[in-house]
Amino acid sequence: MFSGENVFLKKPFVMNEKFLHFIWKNQLFDSLSFVDFSDDHVTVLDPGFPNEDEGPDFLNARVKVGNVIWAGNVEIHRNASDWDHHGHYASQAYDNVILHVVRHADKMVYHSDGRKVPTALMVYDEMLEANYRLLLETPAEMPCKHNIEKIEPVILVPWLTRLAVERIEHKMKYFLHLLEKNCFHWEETLYQALARGFGMNVNALPFEWLAQRLPFTLLAHYRHNKNQLEALLFGQAGMLTDDEGDEYYQMLKREYEFLRHKHHLVPLQKHVWKFMRTRPGNFPTVRIAQLADVIYRNPFLFSSLVEEGNRERMCAVLAATASSYWDSHYVFSMPSRQKQPKIFSVSSVHNVIVNVVVPFLFLYAHQKDLPSIKEKAIALLEDIPPEKNKIVKKFTEAGVVPANAMESQALIELNKKYCALKRCLDCSIGTRIIVGCE
Repeated sequence: MFSGENVFLKKPFVMNEKFLHFIWKNQLFDSLSFVDFSDDHVTVLDPGFPNEDEGPDFLNARVKVGNVIWAGNVEIHRNASDWDHHGHYASQAYDNVILHVVRHADKMVYHSDGRKVPTALMVYDEMLEANYRLLLETPAEMPCKHNIEKIEPVILVPWLTRLAVERIEHKMKYFLHLLEKNCFHWEETLYQALARGFGMNVNALPFEWLAQRLPFTLLAHYRHNKNQLEALLFGQAGMLTDDEGDEYYQMLKREYEFLRHKHHLVPLQKHVWKFMRTRPGNFPTVRIAQLADVIYRNPFLFSSLVEEGNRERMCAVLAATASSYWDSHYVFSMPSRQKQPKIFSVSSVHNVIVNVVVPFLFLYAHQKDLPSIKEKAIALLEDIPPEKNKIVKKFTEAGVVPANAMESQALIELNKKYCALKRCLDCSIGTRIIVGCE
């Protein structure tokens, strides 16, 4: 058994049906024996596959009873009487159940046509329940904190790889939604996704709204004039509405008013932007100026990041520096005490590559059937240092130290989709802990 206090003996543990499904699916039981009509040994040839819809728990199972092979569906309950409690006795959807597997045989049950349901008692090592209960009742966000470092690399490495890909695919679905809204205009979609990335977590949505209000096709007309680019971006962000302001502000305001009337533009409301609880270097004003620099320096943004881009090229594209005005400002017309260039940091560049460019590459590769692009995306993640945040720190302290962004993304996905939800039965790490090892 893995380490931890053995609470199994403190009070009875009423296992949930999902745990019984886990035992059945992985064939971890010691024996199956009929409780009513036969002494024949039951051998599971194929447990079937879990049914995600209404109906029996496992479909297309195959079991051997004596010398006869049965094929059909399997229903699993804690108590045999749950068959009646769940109303299966009156449902024809359960008439094709070939085997009713239970932990406690407390009642004989029947199909809707009156036939007796073949019911088998499932017996397994109670230590499996003890290990599972340790995970469920651990109050920490990370149930396997004291055991995860014991997981063998042959189990951990493939699982983390799968989690990293799952995380990319989840992000990819969002970008697919944007692509469909943009009628499959790839460059426009990349621009919107990139703008969202520049907003980080706090201002991601306002940045996306800004990009939707200001199409890339329009910005491209003014890509050779940085003042006009900034005027369009700040103006559409709703940040050029004040009457008073310094010379730079007034210049942008005049430029924007001309372009707004020319192109019939409708700006955002200024209040959508969040400055509170944000570091000055991450203020949306600074980020907008940096985004303008990326567009100014890279008129062919799509080819730079997708078709031609390697890690060095991508970092060069995204290594933005706000215009010189922002050396001494974080907001308009209020000079700061310190004067320094507002450079999009290396960690911020890596963040955008991980959260925007890589899933966008996956989407492009999927839509265009270009597996080499997916390989490039994976190589990018493996070439970028691991992220530094409280989730990664938690796993590092538990003995799982990510070597690169591929692995840190996997740990973030593990924490969000499995640990926080106590989905230990669906996790390769949780499965290994439940089964136990020396």
